[in-house]
Amino acid sequence: MTTAPSPPVLIITARGSTEPASGSRLLTPIAQTIARRYAGDVRILSLAYPATFTSFDPTFPARIDLGRSPAIGVRNLVAALHDQAATRPEQRIVLLGWSQGAQVITDTLAAPHHRRAGHDAPALNRTAARLVHAVALFGNPTFTAGQPHNAGEYAPGVSGVTPHHAGALEKFTDRIRDYCTLTDIAAQNAPGSDVDGHVAYFHNGMPDQSADFVLEQLSRTPSTSHKKAPHLG
Repeated sequence: MTTAPSPPVLIITARGSTEPASGSRLLTPIAQTIARRYAGDVRILSLAYPATFTSFDPTFPARIDLGRSPAIGVRNLVAALHDQAATRPEQRIVLLGWSQGAQVITDTLAAPHHRRAGHDAPALNRTAARLVHAVALFGNPTFTAGQPHNAGEYAPGVSGVTPHHAGALEKFTDRIRDYCTLTDIAAQNAPGSDVDGHVAYFHNGMPDQSADFVLEQLSRTPSTSHKKAPHLG
């Protein structure tokens, strides 16, 4: 009995603010790990968008102005996903986002009226939404307290700098892990959080956890992937 080949996979990375357009220092290694461990063909694409910001005050309560950058990212990611759905509907898509890139992804997945940026970009169509099999986020400024896809270390009731409304991502929650560290000022806008916490993902083990999660999701269909995210805090 022959085993059916694994479906092709496209990993799209949305880099953090000021990271090089050539690829994210955090996300590209995660994508490469997934590609090595996955049995089928994997392509890796770095989302084209500015990844710039206008101002950022990391002192609690933190404030950030990302300008038009995330809106451009949302528009470009929606367009990319729609194009992939039209031209390669057989593939599975993985989305990886850090910092501003995590917001770009969550705003893309949310309905336009729930977005923090990119309200004028189209809503993601059903075909494209079905292709998204796994989403891993780190240092997400739209981290929202109480969501079932939250993962890692976080304080109950504490959200990021620009959280979404509760339930904004409910259609994708089984496919998302929103990784957070307890002192990340972007994702945990609270006293004691700082920029050091925002870069802790480079050495805290969560990237390895995310690769395991993505590979598990790729072995499933969305309808059989319901599993609550672990809370370590």
